[in-house]
Amino acid sequence: MSPTLPRAFLPLVKSPRFWSDYLFLTDTEDHSLHKVAFAKVEDESDDEDSDTDYNKSDDQDSNEDDGDEFDDELSGDGDENGGEEKDGNKDDDSDVDSPNEKASNEPSSQPADGNPTEEPSENNPTVNEPASPSSSSSSSSSASDSPRPRSRSPCYSHDLTFPFARSLQPWDDTYNLSFSISPELSYFELTFCAPNLYNVSIAHDDQAHWHPWVLRWEELELVCRAVSATFAKRREKAKEAGEDEDEANLRRWEHPGLPLLFLYRFAPICVGDDVDRIVSMLVKAWKKVLGDGGTERDIRRFVERMDFRRRNFRWFKEGENWWIGVGDDAETAGAVYTYRDRDSVKSGKWRNEDWNKLVEEARAVVEDEGGLGELSEEDRELAARFAPRTKHGLSLWLQLREKDRPLHQRAGRYFSLTLDAVLRILDLGRLSSSGASSRTINGESVWTSDHMSISIHGGLERGRAIIKQMLWWIRAPLSSTLMDSSYKDLPFNIADGAEDTIPETYLGIIVPDILPTCSWLVGHTLPDSLCTALQSKEVLQDTANVSGPTSEGWLTVTTTDGGELGFNLSRFDDEELEGTGAVLLRKLTPQASAVLHALMNASGAVLTPVALAAKPLNSDVADMHWPPHRIVDAGTLHEILSGGPYQLWVKAERKEDDMEDSDEEYWEERW
Repeated sequence: MSPTLPRAFLPLVKSPRFWSDYLFLTDTEDHSLHKVAFAKVEDESDDEDSDTDYNKSDDQDSNEDDGDEFDDELSGDGDENGGEEKDGNKDDDSDVDSPNEKASNEPSSQPADGNPTEEPSENNPTVNEPASPSSSSSSSSSASDSPRPRSRSPCYSHDLTFPFARSLQPWDDTYNLSFSISPELSYFELTFCAPNLYNVSIAHDDQAHWHPWVLRWEELELVCRAVSATFAKRREKAKEAGEDEDEANLRRWEHPGLPLLFLYRFAPICVGDDVDRIVSMLVKAWKKVLGDGGTERDIRRFVERMDFRRRNFRWFKEGENWWIGVGDDAETAGAVYTYRDRDSVKSGKWRNEDWNKLVEEARAVVEDEGGLGELSEEDRELAARFAPRTKHGLSLWLQLREKDRPLHQRAGRYFSLTLDAVLRILDLGRLSSSGASSRTINGESVWTSDHMSISIHGGLERGRAIIKQMLWWIRAPLSSTLMDSSYKDLPFNIADGAEDTIPETYLGIIVPDILPTCSWLVGHTLPDSLCTALQSKEVLQDTANVSGPTSEGWLTVTTTDGGELGFNLSRFDDEELEGTGAVLLRKLTPQASAVLHALMNASGAVLTPVALAAKPLNSDVADMHWPPHRIVDAGTLHEILSGGPYQLWVKAERKEDDMEDSDEEYWEERW
């Protein structure tokens, strides 16, 4: 029998949520979606042909229907556009700089001390992993460890094997890449085999001492095409011989498809790569696997995830062997986290001969099928449409205790949650809080500033304008500073109302609540009742109508006096209540403001970061240490919003210069 896709993966591979967590390593301590799917499969450990070892407890039920519909869809026998409905991605924008992913996720250029500067995820690994060398101790540490015999995680895992060969010998005699994954998505390992060589580990990611970068894109394409060709031959042979081969299983390995999507997390897009070819392959694979379950935003985000050209990742060739580093020149290139670095390749610790034989075997299989071929016009159109955007790293310092516009102690978190949500909703970037400073006043430690790391994807001018809008809404002090990724001050004058502007105006919207998982902070939530209230007669009255949502989650409210508002109330994680929505003031009229006020009154929602409410906050929220909110009627709300964020900022300047740090009434006063 042929190698099969473990049943645990069948309900997952059509879910953007699974792939988002797989590629971005988000929230690994609670992968309930994945752990349930992994657990509720039949115990295949007794199947001699199974490649998967399930460690299932007695109280876990088998799911006889698990994945049947996915068999048909992935094999092309069912509705190719069917599948799991898209649930909100945690990182809808998300890029490499998001708060719940690796703090950097991309190694930076080589620092002065020669050490790579990748940083681990903020999430701790959830299982005890086998010992693996750390690259952080010295610049040569990644070079000192060669590919090693496979070391399995003590936690049970699932394997996917991608075999190929020119002749139709037994599967055990083929070349292959084999991939191991833990149910918590906390450990990944890549190995390779040759006819006379058992699994040799060549890459892994355990969120602690990872060494993932190992595959060149030409090699990856050759392997994936060779796997596809090998399974196609098996399929034809099975038909001719009347053998009982699983047709659906054989078709799952077609290129571009699942092998490419599982393996490309080990293949960074580097300077010098054929990006058009790479992007077109990935887009086709994602469209095939996700069907209607994935949006263009999902696909773009997944493609951009492995673009490391900004970090100057590059492959270098010495003789017949390739190695990866950071830099323009082989002699001065810095280290990245890999077992395929220059020293390992030159010394032979990397299995050059064995690996080259594997690649050449794949090349021979592909050439027998006509070679790699040229890009079609469709490929070029896809490549242009989904071309990875330039990512701009910014740093924002928000001062809290300036006398012109003092802010509440929790203003940094309040502001950052709103800005991050708006950037993500607009598919424009991400924000992560990366630090704060404090000083002692009257014997107590008081926060004085918050530091935020922001990644803008593509539209830098628009991103800067959104940042400035949010600073105006919160009435940030004039000293607020924007820097580039090297912490050099950028021209950014918050007092200039003419630069860094866009026609549209955005706000955040939340329902404040105390969540049991974080009872010491006010939670920013988006309950389903908020969307229900927006579409209710109580809110719309006889003057407004609502339409949508669009594929990106936008609802549109129009009023009889020509007003128009946009609402995006989508949560990035449908399993959680936490989230911040966005309000777009497309055309503000008295009736539009009245609808917004009615929604706030009916649901208890507040507007952020402007801190406006339609009624008093619940007592449990009001008693928390949280920015005070101004209670306004519909007329006042219209007056504030129609004036715009810049006018609100100008009017908020404090004129008193004789206040002291110890004047608590002054510092606590918000309005």
